[in-house]
Amino acid sequence: MAVHFYQAISKKDTNIILYRAMKKYKLENFSLAILEFCDSNIIVCSELEKKWIDYYKPSYNVLKIVGSSSGFRHSIETINKLKLLFKNENHPKFGYKTSFETKKAISEGIKNFYRNHEHKARGKKGINSPQ
Repeated sequence: MAVHFYQAISKKDTNIILYRAMKKYKLENFSLAILEFCDSNIIVCSELEKKWIDYYKPSYNVLKIVGSSSGFRHSIETINKLKLLFKNENHPKFGYKTSFETKKAISEGIKNFYRNHEHKARGKKGINSPQ
């Protein structure tokens, strides 16, 4: 909660909808409260979060599925802005050359993962394989 309060009064620009709204409509028009405490068990905490999101249906909750960004889609405008922002020399990997050893290690890691874990595409080739 301290982070929320800090962001609400901070002079720094932000793209986070909640913080922008808190700055625009003023902090006194928002209510921040701890609804329930839980142990640090991620499963229990996620279930409680889902319960309260389903109950209140908060409009500032961008992610609708607890613990996942699944279902969230950037707008075409945002995608285009991100493409421009991280183009050429602004791209985090600009000028970086991946070594042969690194490529081989990544390849082996992926192969080992799929050898040791079940997945719906196991044994499928060509257009039937989502990989």
